[in-house]
Amino acid sequence: AVVSTQSRSRYFYGESYYYLSCMDKCRNAVSAIISSKHCSQSQPKQKIYSLRMDGTLALVRRTGGPSFRPDKQFVCRNLQCVPYRRVCDLMDDCGDGSDEEGCHNHFTCTTKPTIYIPITSVCDGIFDCTDLSDELICCTKEVIEGNALKFMTWGIGLMSVLFNVVVLANGIRSLSRIKSSSVLLDRILILVISGGDGMVGGYFLTLALVDTQYGNDFCRHQFEWLLSAKCVLLGILSTVGSQISLFAMTLLSVSRVLKLTKGLVPAASANKTTAFTSVTMVTLIMALSSVIAVVPLVDTFEDRFVNALYYPTVKFLKG
Repeated sequence: AVVSTQSRSRYFYGESYYYLSCMDKCRNAVSAIISSKHCSQSQPKQKIYSLRMDGTLALVRRTGGPSFRPDKQFVCRNLQCVPYRRVCDLMDDCGDGSDEEGCHNHFTCTTKPTIYIPITSVCDGIFDCTDLSDELICCTKEVIEGNALKFMTWGIGLMSVLFNVVVLANGIRSLSRIKSSSVLLDRILILVISGGDGMVGGYFLTLALVDTQYGNDFCRHQFEWLLSAKCVLLGILSTVGSQISLFAMTLLSVSRVLKLTKGLVPAASANKTTAFTSVTMVTLIMALSSVIAVVPLVDTFEDRFVNALYYPTVKFLKG
């Protein structure tokens, strides 16, 4: 059955689409497919279009009198002929592309050789063209979406780096004046938290710089960026920084709880044991944070974390 809504013709291919196009049932159809020799070698009134019971296209042409003869072949621009079922079917059957010209049921990828995909596959969030052109034409993605988020990223990054550098500088200078072992350990944990927060601030600041670098052209380079060494290092920086802060805050909370349970007990003086404990604590925090950040990059565990593959010349990425 022939649909009554013109726009529905974009869901048809081959003979069915050709029939609807020649009957002016396709909205915005390019005129080349319905006004040239493609629809009629002579005058359009001399050709009759119909669909057989099996859904294939039946064309006949007036021979000069009351009789008609079958017209079963589409004449290509290079004068070759193909069956009508191969017209507007997403394949270049003529060899010169003329059987796909004027078809508004497909999208032409900007590749060599030419690739055609259904028009319904354009801007659907899935890359069907090997050059990604079916999604790039409508992609407005940026590294950081929206001016408000950009402003916040710049602000948080700058303030976090600046303030935590000041805290670290002042805190390190004051360590030598602390005599209590418990106070020294707490102060070191606070400095470790500042270091982790500063790393996260550096992550935000670097991300803002990357956003400025790519701008509106990020769609074209998003996979190169996501798989680049810079992006990997940035991810490690973010993970290590956040984990350092998390572990240090956890230990600081435990330290405070222990102080409450002990009550008002005179604190021991800082000594070599305190220094050894501090170094061991900071080393463990750094080591655990680094392991958590690096584990996803190890080949043994990549299947648990990798969700896409990208090759510069052949793309298997879908989405």
